[in-house]
Amino acid sequence: PVNALVLAFVVDCVLILPNLGNTIAFTAITSITTIGLYISYVIPVICRLACPERFTPGPFKLGVFSKSIGFVSVRWVVMITALFVLPSVSPVTPASMNYTCVMVGAVVFGPAIMSVVSPRHWFTGP
Repeated sequence: PVNALVLAFVVDCVLILPNLGNTIAFTAITSITTIGLYISYVIPVICRLACPERFTPGPFKLGVFSKSIGFVSVRWVVMITALFVLPSVSPVTPASMNYTCVMVGAVVFGPAIMSVVSPRHWFTGP
């Protein structure tokens, strides 16, 4: 655990360095992490809404409100994602642009492209 904590501390320090010179970079990093967090929380909700017959409820159930709360939460994440991708200042210049959409796109489409292009053709697994 000590090595993991030290690594997390070093990564956090490296990520905070751009904020020392530019608040736009800090805003982009904050937006990226918030969007990632919200998307990771809503993926199981989307799976539950898309395939309710394959879902096994746990000990905590919302009952008849489950589907409506699921739709509201998905709409909330879509709205928050759109808001966090928008630029935080006006007028928008290349220096003040919020590059969150580029980074989220790289995180979403990068592994998808890589899985189609490379590893699935040569990786045989353990």
